[in-house]
Amino acid sequence: MCWTNTELDKKVAEHDITVYKIVLPCSRGAKSLFYKFWYLFNITYRETLDITLVGSEYCIADGFHSYKTKSRVLFANQFYFKKIVKCILPKGTIYYINNNNEIVSNQIRIIGYENI
Repeated sequence: MCWTNTELDKKVAEHDITVYKIVLPCSRGAKSLFYKFWYLFNITYRETLDITLVGSEYCIADGFHSYKTKSRVLFANQFYFKKIVKCILPKGTIYYINNNNEIVSNQIRIIGYENI
């Protein structure tokens, strides 16, 4: 999965931010849908963001991909039918939001499965 947008507006979380992510369920946590990264709950994961300009769009393939709102994650999940987890972008996280309310960030902590 590659986060894309025509504008690049770097943000730094001034406080913890709640976001949502689509995952594959696992017995001791969750696994990312595309890169199969294993997450344990309540651990903060960190990643370096590598930004590429492809034509007129910025692309960020690495990092942690999530959605800003419950309605946006529900819309995306209709294509996957997987589990949704509630996550936190901790204060100080670098993140980008595109026009579709998709977020890519350098940190994330998964709290647990969300009942939506």
